[in-house]
Amino acid sequence: AMLEIMLDAGINYIDTAESYGNGRDEIAIGEVIKKRNRKSIFITSKLSLRKKIHKGQPNSPNPKMPGKVTNRLYRLHDDSRLSKC
Repeated sequence: AMLEIMLDAGINYIDTAESYGNGRDEIAIGEVIKKRNRKSIFITSKLSLRKKIHKGQPNSPNPKMPGKVTNRLYRLHDDSRLSKC
């Protein structure tokens, strides 16, 4: 309900992450925005880096990132970008 009120008021920027509700928030957001003009809504999301393996070693890209991006787009009902992953 709050997201619909926000969108009706003209706010069109949504920030999310898989870690917010373990992906459940993305499902809820997807259900709301699939009924709207998706091109007018901007969504940002975040991915985490792989945990440090050894002390002093920098974080490195998570090898599961491409799949995580695809899953995120699926949950957000963003079919227009699924073919680009």
